Amino acid sequence: MRRCSQLLTNLPMTREIALLYLDYPCSTSVAAEIQHLTDAAKEFLANKYKVLDKFPHELMDMPLIGIEAIFSSTDLQISSEDAVYTFLLEWVCEQFVETEDRHKIWSSRLLPLLRFNHMSWKKLQEVLTYDDDDVDNEQTKKRITDALLHKKLTPHTSKVHLQQTQQPVVKFHNGPT
Repeated sequence: MRRCSQLLTNLPMTREIALLYLDYPCSTSVAAEIQHLTDAAKEFLANKYKVLDKFPHELMDMPLIGIEAIFSSTDLQISSEDAVYTFLLEWVCEQFVETEDRHKIWSSRLLPLLRFNHMSWKKLQEVLTYDDDDVDNEQTKKRITDALLHKKLTPHTSKVHLQQTQQPVVKFHNGPT
């Protein structure tokens, strides 16, 4: 199995192949043997889609396993953490029509990918006052409240806050907190 995994890793990677590797059902004993293959698939997706604005339509069609691989990356290049929140909200609403499924995916799989402590104050306030059935508002508001409680207003964060309200700043998403 290890030899097959090594051979597959050396083949050219495509989006479809990477998603196939990530979604491959395997037992726990086999999982260790193909870990290198799944790591390569995650790395390929993260590198291909690291600029969030470059492939918006392809990303909207991405399955959950791909979204998790991309947004867990430390190399994601974004205009702000607000953009990650907005994209994931739009994505989950498009992918999961049933409210219960959408809430479950949002709370258990997507919320951990968001770094609320890096979002702008304006966006955090907007999300806190937003009351809709798109996502599990209770879990979202709890995470934001936790982030706000831990966010200290220092001279450095005041400067960053001013920059966020005046112009977009390129940041790097460092994956889940």
